[in-house]
Amino acid sequence: MISNEKRLYNRRWNETHRQEVKAYRDRTRDKRNARRREQYATDSRLRESVKVAAKKSREKLGPIHRKALEWGIDEGDLELMMDQGCAICGASIFFDKPDLQVDHDHRTGKVRGILCGDCNLALGCFGDDPIIMDRAIRYIMRGGVYDAELHTISSL
Repeated sequence: MISNEKRLYNRRWNETHRQEVKAYRDRTRDKRNARRREQYATDSRLRESVKVAAKKSREKLGPIHRKALEWGIDEGDLELMMDQGCAICGASIFFDKPDLQVDHDHRTGKVRGILCGDCNLALGCFGDDPIIMDRAIRYIMRGGVYDAELHTISSL
């Protein structure tokens, strides 16, 4: 067990020697990585322990956290997006819909935000096409009823 004095000494030493340590790590990075790769390749117990640790780490994360990591979203940004809820309907992950999902542009691969499952599905059904979505909005805003005989929409 490390005493508090030793802990404080180590913290101060690290603060005063931070640049030196960083320079040393930068200089020796390739050598350390090569040594780790060699050890991983030859030590089956190490490989197994790394796999078990990785599995435990993944199990701790929920699906949205795993997806966020895949898309390169850091924990802070993800928490902020989750606090704001669905970017379209505003549903909260805590009260309304617990199935928030990471939404991305299929052409660029860039993350656009967090959506509830319903809004994400709706975007997918519209093929992410803003022209079709605009038509759908105008259709709903008309609020009329279709008359098959006259081929017109009448107000309610």
